[in-house]
Amino acid sequence: MYKLIYSTLLSFLLLFLNHSYTLAAVKLLAPGNGSVTQNMVETFSWTNDDVDHDYIYLFEYSFDKDFRTSIQRLPTEELNVLQGLVNNKIMYWRVKYNLKETFSGSFGNVTDAFVLGVGREIPKENPEEIELEEPKPKTEEVEEKDIVIIKKPNHSLKLKPSIKKILPQKEIAKKTDEEFSWDITGNKDILGVQETNDIHCLFKYLQGKSEKIYCNSPQFTIEDSISYSLSNTFSVIVKGNIQTRLNVVVEKYICKREIFDPRTWFTCQEQCIGREELTLKPNLYIFALESRSFVPVRSYSEENNRFSLLIRCNKSCEEMILKARFRIVISKYNIFEDLIVESPLQISKPLNNKKKPFSLPLKLPVGVTQWYGDTEYQKPHTGIDFGVSKKNILAIGDGEVVSVGVDKAGECNSGGRYLIVQQENGMYTGYFHLEKWSVNIGEKVKRNGVLGISGNSGSWNCQNLKDHLHFVIRKKRASKSHVDPVKYIEAEWEKIPTLVYKQYPGRLSGNNPHPGR
Repeated sequence: MYKLIYSTLLSFLLLFLNHSYTLAAVKLLAPGNGSVTQNMVETFSWTNDDVDHDYIYLFEYSFDKDFRTSIQRLPTEELNVLQGLVNNKIMYWRVKYNLKETFSGSFGNVTDAFVLGVGREIPKENPEEIELEEPKPKTEEVEEKDIVIIKKPNHSLKLKPSIKKILPQKEIAKKTDEEFSWDITGNKDILGVQETNDIHCLFKYLQGKSEKIYCNSPQFTIEDSISYSLSNTFSVIVKGNIQTRLNVVVEKYICKREIFDPRTWFTCQEQCIGREELTLKPNLYIFALESRSFVPVRSYSEENNRFSLLIRCNKSCEEMILKARFRIVISKYNIFEDLIVESPLQISKPLNNKKKPFSLPLKLPVGVTQWYGDTEYQKPHTGIDFGVSKKNILAIGDGEVVSVGVDKAGECNSGGRYLIVQQENGMYTGYFHLEKWSVNIGEKVKRNGVLGISGNSGSWNCQNLKDHLHFVIRKKRASKSHVDPVKYIEAEWEKIPTLVYKQYPGRLSGNNPHPGR
């Protein structure tokens, strides 16, 4: 077996030696060595004196001159790359290269490195030319632990005043030039603390496939939940915090192939060629489980990493689990990953079947000209007519405006100017015959917030209806899902009169909560 390996190796060696060509001289061009730039993007270029052969190049840069840690771009045949920069950094860069015809994933040649200052001067490495800020004149160098006062200041590097310490006046030891060392080759910024973002997921990408190294659970916390009954069902409004952006890192690898390394002939020797940091919005899906039964979320809103949602269930909703699925999809790396976070749903406020969810759409005092239900004038009358003229109309609860406009249902039957609000519990409220509205579609509204002004727009049977507000509550958006507003609005209905009922007795018809007046 060993004879076969050595024989194969010798054959490759003879083939390599018999292949006569002059090795290319790749030289770095720009940015020049020791230059300083204020740009945040630069074009890095180099040249190659071998015009008879094709080459593969690898651009590499680091923040330490020894390239202990580095970042590499993907291999290219071009003689330049466009690279984004990090401000206030000292950057070292070089180019690795190899003949294209013999390229097997690794690079056998590398240029010398150039240094570039990004938004700052390049400090000189001679310790006598580096000074601390506001140095005191001294005739010799002294030290106390890590504090050194240098003899010859040239303002090459300044440190923040917060770094300075006051030296005690005793036990000051001398230090010679040979013993002094100022390390400026580390990966940290000497002028401050480097900020890093939390990494939620790390993936390894090799030969068209991605492998999850680790993933941390995104934020999904419940702050408050309130439940109340509606007819034969229960509704729960849940509020909390949720992660809407995830930081994902992909480390890119290739299989290293070395002609003189038998270990790489039959197996993949992995070599990291760079990494990419991505900030993305995951596909989010939230659902609930009640006694292991699936319960969909009826409505969901999200703003500034805060969410609000509505769940409707058949039982008390006290044994529910809320789950959030964060789906990460990065097509170019073949990444398709689901992160599942769950939280038990604990009702923080007790059920109160007597408390109705909404308030009045108008400020008191107010009266009614036509109640909900089968009245003497309409069968059915889909809402309540409040006899008001040019008064502020109010939101009966927190919600979102989903529609505004002018109703044109028929030539002589029209609701006039109207607006519709979807409430947080999933129900809808409508305001008709308005003088004007003061909110727009998509706008969030709060309970008792002003939505517009009541008026006299629209008509019924081609007749003007005079000033009033036609107000409706619907279980769904469709008009056929209307319900009696009295059952959902918390108010002292016994104090709300039927206006001018003696002259118009028909106004006492319908679902009047206090018939006879």
